Amino acid sequence: TVESRKSYVEMARLRFEGGKTSELDFRQAEGELGRTESIHTELERQLLERENDLSFLLGRNPGPIPRGRPLSEMPVPPQIPAGLPSALLERRPDIRAAEQQLAAATARIGEARALMYPRITLTASAGYASTDLSGFLKSPAGFWDLIGGLTAPIWDWGKNRSRVEEAEARMRQAVILYERSIRQALRDVEDALAAYRKSTERAGSSGRRVAAQRSALTISENRYRGGVSPYLEVLDAQRELFDAELEQAGNLRDQRTSVVRL
Repeated sequence: TVESRKSYVEMARLRFEGGKTSELDFRQAEGELGRTESIHTELERQLLERENDLSFLLGRNPGPIPRGRPLSEMPVPPQIPAGLPSALLERRPDIRAAEQQLAAATARIGEARALMYPRITLTASAGYASTDLSGFLKSPAGFWDLIGGLTAPIWDWGKNRSRVEEAEARMRQAVILYERSIRQALRDVEDALAAYRKSTERAGSSGRRVAAQRSALTISENRYRGGVSPYLEVLDAQRELFDAELEQAGNLRDQRTSVVRL
């Protein structure tokens, strides 16, 4: 676009120097070139920031990112089929994280309950090689040192009961967070589907607008070269086409982003 504006400036300069147009056309062409260069510079700044963001996410130092095909040449996302299964939500990292938190909270309840019961340790020593407890009990030749090691959480019943209640409360909290994550995921999917539907409609409309504005620019250029119309007509057509192309790029970006958000 900047190069095309430069060619228009050169053409307007030659026509002005040849006495075919006024200086106004030449200055208007220069002004439009400056406007386009300013917009182009701002877009380059934004692009560099996005490249640095991607480099950071990839664990690299800031630098350029290899470019693919232009947005207009990228394949159109496939049509989203009707009746997407809710099982697709299981792939979302936020739901997986909430599910793991719920599983961990549930496991802690079992651990807290186990602490409420006594752990009895039986230590037996005998003067023979038998390892069967019932055999030991029935054998008259055994010499027994039977120690009932009662590591007694019974005496800490209140404390252990509080641990169970705390674990149950954490589990209920995890359930609430899990349910909230599912509701948020459903909302995100609905928003993404709506964005995809509307951005696709806008992309079609803006594509037709771009085609129409290109035709209008060609007509205005021919009229200007033939001396039928002033350069202002070409200038207006250029601006309309430029705005239409920016709108089309934004719609294509929104369309592809909405598919990724699913």
